[in-house]
Amino acid sequence: MIRIDDLAIGFPDENGTGPPVVRGVSMEIERGGRIGLVGESGSGKSLLALACLGLLPRPGRLLGGSVAIDSTNLFAAPPGELQKARGGRIGLVVQEAAASLNPVYTVGFQLAETIRAHCDVSRDDATRRALSLF
Repeated sequence: MIRIDDLAIGFPDENGTGPPVVRGVSMEIERGGRIGLVGESGSGKSLLALACLGLLPRPGRLLGGSVAIDSTNLFAAPPGELQKARGGRIGLVVQEAAASLNPVYTVGFQLAETIRAHCDVSRDDATRRALSLF
């Protein structure tokens, strides 16, 4: 399960202050669940998703709250643990696929490579797993 509690994100100014641009976000997503975020352009949907993965663009920073997978607080976890969680336990599908996918390779190949990066499986097993996901 993913639990987001009272998440706040901001972009501090030169004085290190500034209002949050996203605040008070709380939700739970059960294991195997999915969620779609809907809102106006600029409402913070992408920032929320990036924050959950620890990938906020600079100078963005977390101003408060927490994101946990099961009982592990991702913001307090060592960087290696967060890296393992990305793609292995938590993921993001962005609206603009061209920004995330390499047009030189098939989507299936890229999905299989992601599976291999997070699981100890052969290339053939990763390909079979990718196909089953489609």
